[in-house]
Amino acid sequence: MIRLGTALKSKEPPHHRCLILSDPETNGEQVALVRLTAVTN
Repeated sequence: MIRLGTALKSKEPPHHRCLILSDPETNGEQVALVRLTAVTN
C-alpha cells in the first residue's frame, strides 16, 4: 500500500527513486510525489 513516506526505487538505470509526499487516505486517494534520479558512472 502506498502512503505518506513510502519510498520506491527502480531496479534499472537511470535508477529513479520516488518519495510519496502526501497521504492518499486523506487526499481522496491522490498522491503527490517527487522523483529523484541518481546517475552513477
